[in-house]
Amino acid sequence: MRDLYLVAHIAGTQVAICTQEVESVVSVGEVVPIPAAPRRVAGMFALRSRVVTLIDPTWMVSGKHSRAEEGATAIVAEVGGHVYGFIAEAVEDVVTIPTDWIREAGGIASGWSDLAVGVATMEDRTLLVVRLENFITAPRRLAA
Repeated sequence: MRDLYLVAHIAGTQVAICTQEVESVVSVGEVVPIPAAPRRVAGMFALRSRVVTLIDPTWMVSGKHSRAEEGATAIVAEVGGHVYGFIAEAVEDVVTIPTDWIREAGGIASGWSDLAVGVATMEDRTLLVVRLENFITAPRRLAA
């Protein structure tokens, strides 16, 4: 089912994330700060007897921190053997996006350039297609 994508709002942008990357969508518990962590790391929280590193994609895109507090929405995924939660403003729906609807993401805002893998145009909207892994592996740089 490679054509199924989770539609979410991250950093004020509607994005599509392949459902094969997503473990779950959760409400964040108590967020514990991590001293000396990179700025993209908002803290950590407990989820089903696991410690989850909370990533702030908004900071990576815009240089502004999002609401990293108890009750925030996070998209949980395993990347490189570690479990991460990615803060999202909202999670909307799961949609089918055929591969041939996704085109190269040229000309997108500079904050998204290392994160997006394409743009999908559907009849009623355009979605930025992202890989959660890119929020971990993107070069460490100051947000735009």
